[in-house]
Amino acid sequence: MISLYLQMCVFCQPLIQASSSSLQNSLLHFHLQYYGFNDREVLERVASIFQRLSPLPLMVESESLRFYQPPEIVSGDITTKKAKNIATPEHQNGSHDHSSSPPREKIRIVFVSCLFGGNEPHGQLVLDVIKSLPSRIFESVAVSVGLKLPLPNFIEAVNGKVFSVGRDKEKGREVISSQRPDCVVFVENINNGIMHFLAYERFAPVQILLMGAPITGGIPSIDYFLSGDRLEHPFRTQISGDLSHVEPYSEQVVLFDGQALSFPQNQIHSKQDIGLAAGEAVSSFSLLNDTGMSYDEFNLPLVDGKSLYFCFQSLFKITPVFDSVISKILHGDPHGHFILQASRSSQKNRAAKERIKAFIIDDACQGSSGICESAKDVLSRIHFIPRVKSDQLQMLFQRATVALHPFPFDGSKTASDILGSDVPLVIFPQRYLKGRLAETFYASMAMHEIDSEVAASKCCVANDIGDYISKVLRLGTDPQYRNRVASAIHKRKSRIYDDRETSFEWALFLTRSLGVSITREELALEMEFSPTDWQTEQFHQKVIQSQQSRWKRKKIEQFILSQ
Repeated sequence: MISLYLQMCVFCQPLIQASSSSLQNSLLHFHLQYYGFNDREVLERVASIFQRLSPLPLMVESESLRFYQPPEIVSGDITTKKAKNIATPEHQNGSHDHSSSPPREKIRIVFVSCLFGGNEPHGQLVLDVIKSLPSRIFESVAVSVGLKLPLPNFIEAVNGKVFSVGRDKEKGREVISSQRPDCVVFVENINNGIMHFLAYERFAPVQILLMGAPITGGIPSIDYFLSGDRLEHPFRTQISGDLSHVEPYSEQVVLFDGQALSFPQNQIHSKQDIGLAAGEAVSSFSLLNDTGMSYDEFNLPLVDGKSLYFCFQSLFKITPVFDSVISKILHGDPHGHFILQASRSSQKNRAAKERIKAFIIDDACQGSSGICESAKDVLSRIHFIPRVKSDQLQMLFQRATVALHPFPFDGSKTASDILGSDVPLVIFPQRYLKGRLAETFYASMAMHEIDSEVAASKCCVANDIGDYISKVLRLGTDPQYRNRVASAIHKRKSRIYDDRETSFEWALFLTRSLGVSITREELALEMEFSPTDWQTEQFHQKVIQSQQSRWKRKKIEQFILSQ
């Protein structure tokens, strides 16, 4: 921790003074989130360093906020609470007098992201929410950072109110401020330098960080972090008093009921060039040269009758702890093949290849000189295939026998895509949100109601690494059982898409945090929302109780084994 703190002191001064184009790159501490730790202390220290070293104040208040007045919602019986001006007119300093602007009749929510464009998942994460927020109460605006433009369905959802600011941080500040927002939602914070530094400014009375990057921001100007009750540690409500130091959020965390995140089932795909999608990885490669194998149009090995174990995530999510998992699975299934997604960067591919190869050789050969036959066999069955265009993902995933989510950092959009392809997905939920995203989909599907033998806890949701490997191998080597699981997924997968309860939870929180006088029942009527069988309070309670029971069982087993 101290080492990181000192390194940041050395490196963040040039970053703060960098041009907007330089800020387009990832931040220095971006990859820390992929190792599964509580990142709050590090991120708070980084924010503190940036504030100290910046030549200009980072924690500033937008001009438009100085004369903020809440909108007067006059339709029906809905009214907002009155709020006083943030500052008095004498603090104008010659700037435009926003206090003379005509009052608005709707609450304005400004969504900001560097990943709205194309088929990026962050835009799809909020698409259903934006479409579902009551138009009588809310109006939504999108500010897109970077060069990718949002797709037509996203532009339509915000009624054309999309502002693309490219790689210009100052333009981003001006556009957000000019909208006089009542609330700003930063969909992610750490993926991009421009996004990160925009979040230091106070643009609105309420500022929210979403789970686009599922970790805290550590920035004082962010008020809330939106998560879900079943997305967090099953006993997180006990984190208080003497345990407050283990709280992973610097913001006030808001726990939605139900699934808490959702993606559209029917997706529009932008035109993509396969070369752009794949980058420098133009063809498949294994960890052993000259395997003599043939490959199909997706660069998958043509191995009829053999199981294909897919872990199709960005390579930086495949940490060294996962190398042993790959090795054990391929030793457990001597005919299986393991498929990884290559990076667009040949340098990153080379680093991952060398690391995994070194582990496999050391694990299989036990210190003997050279590469033993056992290692050669395993290495020949690990394949890196190029990234594909988004409209080809479902066809690709349907080739998988089993899909694996890595840990300690899993994923949400990829999980929904895999399950949408009727492919069993094995996960190992971790302590923090970044390793718990996929589990919420299995909770919604409640596959045990169809077949008790394919309950998620039996087929797909692991309690530890050994259990994870066992579940993968059973699905990979028992075709009949694998098909039962796939059938249950097929019957229930429609539940996880276009989740209206998630949108309702958003609207409920926004009305409360922004002082709109409307009851839960009135809001449900306004949104025409009626809970389904899997969206009732009773259903949610059973999910949480199941998570808590599994966590307790895991801890008891660990204690017994340690004695």
